[in-house]
Amino acid sequence: MGCTQSTSLDYGTSSHDRSENVHRNTSNEANNEEFKVAILGACTSGKSTIFKQITISHGSGFTNEDRKTYISIIYGNVYKNLCSIIEAMPTISPPIDFVEAKSRQNAFIVLEYCQQYDNNRSTMPVYISDRIKQLWKDNDVQRCFKRANEYYLNENAKYFFDEIDRICDPNFIPSERDILWSRVRTTGLLEQKFRYRDFQFSIYDVGAQLSDRTKWIHCFQYVTAIIFCVSLSDYDMESPRVVGVNRMHESLILFESVCNSKVFNSTVLILFFNKVDLFRAKIDKSPLNIYFPDYQGANVYEEAGKFIESKFKKLKRQADKDIYAHFLCATDTEGTINILFDRIVDILIENNLQRSLLY
Repeated sequence: MGCTQSTSLDYGTSSHDRSENVHRNTSNEANNEEFKVAILGACTSGKSTIFKQITISHGSGFTNEDRKTYISIIYGNVYKNLCSIIEAMPTISPPIDFVEAKSRQNAFIVLEYCQQYDNNRSTMPVYISDRIKQLWKDNDVQRCFKRANEYYLNENAKYFFDEIDRICDPNFIPSERDILWSRVRTTGLLEQKFRYRDFQFSIYDVGAQLSDRTKWIHCFQYVTAIIFCVSLSDYDMESPRVVGVNRMHESLILFESVCNSKVFNSTVLILFFNKVDLFRAKIDKSPLNIYFPDYQGANVYEEAGKFIESKFKKLKRQADKDIYAHFLCATDTEGTINILFDRIVDILIENNLQRSLLY
């Protein structure tokens, strides 16, 4: 398994040949066909990043003005991440304290500024950006950062702190990669419409907050497919919503309710196991069996990843229902999502063809 390797989505023929064969069989119906795809998942699963990737590749994309709207979002991510680290230092066990008095003073100034931060600001004061740069280099901040599984910290922290010089530039305009890494809570429903391979697509990003989840089943009764996103790296992390609840366990509970709902009996179900890059980096340092005692395998990406995949697939109670799975990095800008989306389209077309042959 890797960022571009699939499991159930693998075919004996090439994606291009398969596409041509399926497309020829359905060409008469294509112009009137619409595929509705809902992207679901728990908080931090990366579902909105998938939605952004599809927007970039197949939708309207991001204009220069759109990019500018992400400046304040990215600054907010930077502030929140640094404050999360600073506030966690005295609370984790054993706690961490600043050795350097200057770092302690910088932390106090940054925390005070963040409490007054206006989310609409598109500039960062120099006295704040300088202190953020200094704090990120501080040894005690780094020690706390390395223990991020003990408290809630956005997984984009390292990306933005490593890019802090560019981000703090007065002429900063977010790149597509910056936008993909940015995090903002999805509330309600986002929709992207486009035509691809002679089919009309409607892609929906559904808010992952608890109040939104109760509406999923009723709102998406007639969707063609559900893409359910799972963050692999969540296996050793606490839920940002419920204290003491493991993020992966929360995702399993949510997926069980989706895959076994009668409303989705005829809906194509696709699992996206996201953040394989972060999972690879931590699996040998944070053993999976600490959080899943029934895991008896080695702490290596391939074996641990297959175990997690099996945990999700075993939840389905409908024996004849297929669940397609794919492992990926949602922030990858090398075309992984495009390849994957083509395979998904093939599945949707074939599923429709098989259903038409039954009636």
